[in-house]
Amino acid sequence: MRVVVTALLLLATFAATAAERSYGVLSLVGDKLLIASAQMQTGSRLNRNRHSFLALDTDALDRAALRAVRAALAKADAGAKVELLAGDEKLFAVANDALAADAGASLVASLRPALQGLGTTHWLIVSKFRGETRAKVREGTIGTGQLEGLGFYLDVDRSILNVDSGESTTGFVLPFAYLRFTLVDAATGQVIAEEREMETSTVAKQSATHPWEALTPEDKVAYLERLIQRSAADAVPRLVKR
Repeated sequence: MRVVVTALLLLATFAATAAERSYGVLSLVGDKLLIASAQMQTGSRLNRNRHSFLALDTDALDRAALRAVRAALAKADAGAKVELLAGDEKLFAVANDALAADAGASLVASLRPALQGLGTTHWLIVSKFRGETRAKVREGTIGTGQLEGLGFYLDVDRSILNVDSGESTTGFVLPFAYLRFTLVDAATGQVIAEEREMETSTVAKQSATHPWEALTPEDKVAYLERLIQRSAADAVPRLVKR
């Protein structure tokens, strides 16, 4: 009986500790989209994509990221309080300078002055990172060069097989979300854990004259929001267990 009581007390203590957590959630991913076009080059490890950036005049994707994290926290740490934070131009600039895969700690150090004094026990920062292109197809993954943050990868030359119909389509568009989720101890500014998510969805339509036209503007937003949601749903539960 003493062992059972002790175990119950330990569980109660753990639950109380978890309930005392509070999170300040900051998203710095929705200021612009990367539009990357594959380039037909061989024999090089350099980034073979043509890059252009589309600046956004809305915070819709950051709000989508905040909602996704809040929903994931509600499931993973139901007793915690969550405060959603808005970024500004200066914070986005700091985040855009920290795209390397191993730059999470340096990003937190740069953001710390802006986040101190929030009154939360933890910060959960959603930012971008840069990684190799990985378009998922039946045979595995394809793609050239590197991607970062949110956007679309276009390939007008590669043939994609529709498994359901058996028909082949030349060219595809790849909505992508390359997101870093960083959990920070607010008292010390130390990174507790980090998760990097590379979510993609390969889209090809025979009726489209160009891969970019395979998705309507509404479809493009919806795809990105779904990728953000999937990223948060995967990353956040692992983070809060740390």
